[in-house]
Amino acid sequence: MTTPKTKKIVTRYNTRYNKDELLADWKTGKYSERDLASKYRISPATVHKNVTGVDKSIAPLISAQVEINQQIAELSEQELSRFKQEVDERTKHIMFFNNAAIVNVAGSLKLPCDSQNDFKARAETISKGREVVLGKTPETQVNVQNNTFTKIERVIVTKQ
Repeated sequence: MTTPKTKKIVTRYNTRYNKDELLADWKTGKYSERDLASKYRISPATVHKNVTGVDKSIAPLISAQVEINQQIAELSEQELSRFKQEVDERTKHIMFFNNAAIVNVAGSLKLPCDSQNDFKARAETISKGREVVLGKTPETQVNVQNNTFTKIERVIVTKQ
């Protein structure tokens, strides 16, 4: 008597995948949805569901870093050393002021507001902290740069 052969069930798609890795790959801008489906052995629909609305946010950073690396490769040892020192120093300063601004805003939020002036001071502290951490908004930059106003009038002349 012959024994019946058992069929091996082969699934085309992987049921387990690391969503964080998939999204990190997507954000590089290197992969299409089809590429990711193939790489992670999941359905294109699953990839689409995960990446819909997610920007390819690190693609510009990758391009900028490649350009920087190309320019760094042309530096002498002394220039490269100074470059690294200056980048480290500026980064420390930025981090210091960002952290100080956050601590300052947190401290101002803990203080009681008894008068309108207290609320105004708190709002100004939060605004300044925001500018330190996020940079000035375009509106603020325009206001600082253009503190004089020009009046433009439109005059229509008609023949009678």
